[in-house]
Amino acid sequence: DGGLSWAPGRIADGNDEIPLGLGDPKAVFDEFGNLFVTYLGAARNTVVLVVSKDGGKTFRLVEEIPAPGSSPGGSLAVDQPSVAVGAGSVWITYQDKFNHHVIAAGAAVTGRDQVGSLASFIVPGSEEGGFGDIKVGPQGQVLVSWQTDPTSGLPAPNRVYTSLDSDGLGTGVFSPPRPLANTFTPIAPFPFMPTQGVVSELNLAWDGNLGEMGRVYVAFTEPTPPPGNPENFSDLPPGILNRSGHPVHGYQVGFP
Repeated sequence: DGGLSWAPGRIADGNDEIPLGLGDPKAVFDEFGNLFVTYLGAARNTVVLVVSKDGGKTFRLVEEIPAPGSSPGGSLAVDQPSVAVGAGSVWITYQDKFNHHVIAAGAAVTGRDQVGSLASFIVPGSEEGGFGDIKVGPQGQVLVSWQTDPTSGLPAPNRVYTSLDSDGLGTGVFSPPRPLANTFTPIAPFPFMPTQGVVSELNLAWDGNLGEMGRVYVAFTEPTPPPGNPENFSDLPPGILNRSGHPVHGYQVGFP
């Protein structure tokens, strides 16, 4: 009823046909009415993608992807999955903590519950990266964002990057990383969250209604900008993110 009322439900709890979940769920509907959900598997070394053809009443497994070389039940080997749909495809991205890079994986979608096999890619230049997002553009382009993991021991500032696959499931590949911004998001715990620091938690949005290529927006947390330089976005190379080549400033930013 358009959000007027809600009914709770549980999935991935051992009482259905999909892998047991650990957490970090993300959900999205596509143009065919498929509901995709991605989450961390309870084994602590897998990312799960499931699909529902009936609005979330039932789900089936699309794929469960382990971090290569990792073992179930150990330290968390994967983290921060995200899911996106568009142009007849579904994509996920996540941090492979065990192998120290960012993964993107996509599959063709041709109709209700008609999902192909996921093809996985290591995003170039994403070493020690994580906490990112993924979106699909109006022509099937796929954009991944991430930041250097503040728990990796690298010194501040933490760098924010993007990588673009201009034809998605085509023969093209993800581009070398493009610097987007520096972030000084603190990693020290807060009084209200004493065991967990703060990261930028990048979120992408792709508006396909603005021109041929659309417009991409990114929002992220930056509570303590560096003194004298509160707007710390870098110039972006010419291309889909900034065809004008002009510097971009602000905390919520759109790129033509």
